[in-house]
Amino acid sequence: ATGHGLALPYYLSILGYVHTRMGRFQEALDTLDEGLRTVEANDDRFQEVELHRLKGEALLASSADTTVEAEACFNQALAIARRQHSKAWELRAAMSLARVWQRTGRAGDARTLLGYVYSSFTEGHHLPDLTEATALIAALREPPPVLT
Repeated sequence: ATGHGLALPYYLSILGYVHTRMGRFQEALDTLDEGLRTVEANDDRFQEVELHRLKGEALLASSADTTVEAEACFNQALAIARRQHSKAWELRAAMSLARVWQRTGRAGDARTLLGYVYSSFTEGHHLPDLTEATALIAALREPPPVLT
């Protein structure tokens, strides 16, 4: 009565996140892919960015060998967020991408990307995502540890 698949991508994103946190990576990826298929089938794009971002996070959590694939998910999430003019989703995607770049020796690029997105917010800096972004930007400013 409420329509086929109404809000389903949202619930699938939550389930995918939980599977990732529980270490059930294949279930997470399958669930998130189902969410993305539902987005396409119903043209319900509200949760599309987060589904791509969570898929990247699940890939990273599952294996260190998936960095390139995860980075592609984060780039796709970032592009969609920008197309949708969704600053909140853009911030989350930028943070995920910045963390990958930080680990792969691109801290300067990460700092530039995240600083650009963060600077577009004029209020709400006490909210969890912006607080997390502030901490990540600070960590990106720190020099890398010297390995001896």
